[in-house]
Amino acid sequence: MENPILLELGYGLIPLVDKEKGSILLEDISALRKNDPKIPKFRIQDNMQLEPFQISIGLEGNIEKPRFASEVFSLDEKADASTIMDCILQYFEKHPQLYLRKHFRTGESLSFTFERPSRGDFQINLMLPDYPTFWNRSYSFDKEIKSNCNYAYFITEVSKYSDEVYKVEIINTSVADYDNRYYLAGRFKFYLKIGDTLNFLYYDDAEKYQVKATVVNLANNTIDLSFDKCIEIPTPFLESNISNRCNWF
Repeated sequence: MENPILLELGYGLIPLVDKEKGSILLEDISALRKNDPKIPKFRIQDNMQLEPFQISIGLEGNIEKPRFASEVFSLDEKADASTIMDCILQYFEKHPQLYLRKHFRTGESLSFTFERPSRGDFQINLMLPDYPTFWNRSYSFDKEIKSNCNYAYFITEVSKYSDEVYKVEIINTSVADYDNRYYLAGRFKFYLKIGDTLNFLYYDDAEKYQVKATVVNLANNTIDLSFDKCIEIPTPFLESNISNRCNWF
């Protein structure tokens, strides 16, 4: 992960990161990352532009990639380390593309949906590297939701095969331009166990847009995957004017 999570504190909360005063916030964050190493590193600093008992959480940026998904939480003078940890967990739950872990069920597509107020949501469809799809064709029944391709992979089976191994089936569907209906474009079966790694693409450049997903949990009809990097969306995304330049929304 290139950029850390930036946690900014109003001046009234600064004592919560003072180890000499018995603060356990840093230890709690370390424990959170130790439990799930895919969580990005944290950088903590004060911010005098915040109200005394406010915190701001967001992915730290740079000139090429501005700060992303920043949110402000308003607390009070009773806030402690556990209060801030609750905010951190809420933040990652709302932004799974930063948390790098997602729970999938049978019938769901292998996708991430990014909320973009007033701009329409954007859906990233993960693809198998050996079977890439045409990412520069966007399709959606709901015109407020844009997608990186008109193909999508759906999980149709996660079933126990042995004590440790599960059978997973994924189908590739396409949307026909002439009647707006889904059609089966391929079926793929895997035998997976916890700790196995799957490779995905989310655009057609394997070197730039490939992500590795580690299987962190398996059960009948469900699979948890942990991804090795954040997902970036090329922009501007226009069917008639494609650009490979990467920015953060």
